[in-house]
Amino acid sequence: MMRYISTMDSKRFPGPTLWKYTTSILIGFLFNTIGPIGCVSDKFLWKANSEVVIQGVGNGVEWFTKNETRPNHYRILLVKDDNVLIAARNYFYNISMISLQENMHSRWDASRIAVTECLMKDKSEEVCQNYIRVIALNDSDLLVCGTNAFKPICRSYEIKRDSYVRRISQNGVGSCPFDPNHNSTALLVDHKLFAATVADTSGRDPLIFRGMIRTEQHDSRWLNEPDFVSTFDYEDKVYFVFREAAVENINCGKAVFSRIARVCKNDEGGKRSLVGTWTSFYKARLNCSIPGEFPFYFNEVVHSTGVLKGNHISSVDKHAASDIFYAIFNTPENSIPASAICAFSMGDVNKTFKSRFKGQESSVHNWLAVHEKETPVPHPEGCQSNSKNIPDQTLNFIKSHPLMNDAVPSLGHQPILVNGGFNYRFTRIAVHQQYLAVDGRYYDILFIGTNDGHVLKVINIEQNGKMRSIVIEELLVFKDKSMIVGLEVYHKFGLEKLIVVSGDDVVSIPLHRCHIKVTCRECVALQDPYCSWLDGKCSAFSSRREISRIQNIRVGFHAMCEEEEMNDPKFGQTLDNVASAQMIPTSIFIGSLVLVFLFAGVLGFIIGFKVSTCRTPGECESPLDDPKANLHHHHHHHHHRQDTDHYYAKPDNIVPTKYNNVWDCNPRGNKVPNTSTDFRSVNNYTNVRGKTYL
Repeated sequence: MMRYISTMDSKRFPGPTLWKYTTSILIGFLFNTIGPIGCVSDKFLWKANSEVVIQGVGNGVEWFTKNETRPNHYRILLVKDDNVLIAARNYFYNISMISLQENMHSRWDASRIAVTECLMKDKSEEVCQNYIRVIALNDSDLLVCGTNAFKPICRSYEIKRDSYVRRISQNGVGSCPFDPNHNSTALLVDHKLFAATVADTSGRDPLIFRGMIRTEQHDSRWLNEPDFVSTFDYEDKVYFVFREAAVENINCGKAVFSRIARVCKNDEGGKRSLVGTWTSFYKARLNCSIPGEFPFYFNEVVHSTGVLKGNHISSVDKHAASDIFYAIFNTPENSIPASAICAFSMGDVNKTFKSRFKGQESSVHNWLAVHEKETPVPHPEGCQSNSKNIPDQTLNFIKSHPLMNDAVPSLGHQPILVNGGFNYRFTRIAVHQQYLAVDGRYYDILFIGTNDGHVLKVINIEQNGKMRSIVIEELLVFKDKSMIVGLEVYHKFGLEKLIVVSGDDVVSIPLHRCHIKVTCRECVALQDPYCSWLDGKCSAFSSRREISRIQNIRVGFHAMCEEEEMNDPKFGQTLDNVASAQMIPTSIFIGSLVLVFLFAGVLGFIIGFKVSTCRTPGECESPLDDPKANLHHHHHHHHHRQDTDHYYAKPDNIVPTKYNNVWDCNPRGNKVPNTSTDFRSVNNYTNVRGKTYL
């Protein structure tokens, strides 16, 4: 049997809850010190309306289990109709999403020769297996690619009634990674496989590949240590979402940025220049950040949905939905741990790719926006009917300018949800888009997987002109805290379920748990678009003609519940239960504040001690490591000041302007004397010693 534990049960275990809220308050405090985040500060202090633990089977919970020796290394690679194809180590499975039963499977071990050579190269037996990384359906054939013990290979299978029949094999280099730990993605479009992976065992030759066309080799301007996340097609282009070391930021230190890149489906390469290379490859930064004077960026994208018809905030207008996609972003492992969900419009993506390019005059110059006069006419972002006819001058520009100057802004210019704490990070997202609730509004219902086996159910609404997220449920799906590597929403034939995949398990759970709320107050307070109160019970509705249903998603309270429960003898007990289920216990809240203040006091003492030691001559100087850098600073000699030239760069990175100002080891404001124009002093850059991205 499946057992549900609501929020009321969690108060028996104050330790984890106290730590959770302490870290949430602390992270929120730190983010507030970085910049004014105003309307999004409450996103750090969210609390799920219901916390549930799922275990066993029954009540709509089903498990797919096999007897193979673990680990299985499951991952979802293809969803087709009512079936999901799941890759594993030396296996791939076709599973029915209706019953979660196996339709068929195939075993594919790495060849003996490949395994022997792999072991001779001092590789572990664990990686010298065949990890399936590509599954694509091509009419009646199935294309499957595996690592094959560091010798990638692809196979074509004919689909029979109860099995897959092997047909032909081919080299898988460029379509599948060598190392199972390399992130890659692939998509079959118009009978052609578009793949983003690496073409060597070391991972030093990343590429986006289709047939004989690829990205420029060994050119960091095109791809620089990328981790590919996902791919989707939209109109006449194929898009790739990934993160990479930002070459345009190298002068300020190594950093990882999130990207979206695109190529034209019909691109055949150039005639004389860019032969065998994309002539339509461009990339832009995805901006998922907390706004403020100094924005806080979530730089590392880890997953994204495909394009869907949705709206990042609920709306009564069905036609308000547009082509958007959602993505998960994390902070680096060696920084403040935090995750965020951002939504992006394909309209904004197209607008970005039609704007200015970013370029570098030489290796010693900064990356700046390319002037419109230097951009080819017409703008080269459009797909050509024949790429062989593109002029060489335009191709040379494309080769040296793959990066767009503007970033793609997130919808609402802020994250939808932020998790700032040490408890978990977001890993996967799935969306039930434009669900029509009892209140007549359309909601995008987000299901967010974490790295410790949880799933969050979230909606986003507009309240008082601001976006506000409602975390409806926090579900513990895998009690062993396994990372969630796959999520799929299924709703057909009256069935509604969520497929959740970890490395070793596949489970389907209902999209809602309305029935565990036994009172009208609890049902409405859940704020779940699926749930409403009717005839003395909380349930999902199937007919919108039932106008007597009680629901209030935006507020979580309905006056009609008062009328019903006034006649209920358990009314007093109900109030106690609701309060304990929805409110943070006072003791936990006070304990969290005490811990935060203690931490702040210790941190303030350490900072004060460090500052007090920086008072002797010579210790208060420019933090730049390179004494030959083209930025001057002033030294004090015999208590006399000597003015030197200083350079200030405008925010738009136009030509620097020289001003005579004195560097006195105290950061100046953002105003240059005798002018009201904002400037940024280049003397304020700081190199952090020993900081390396892993």
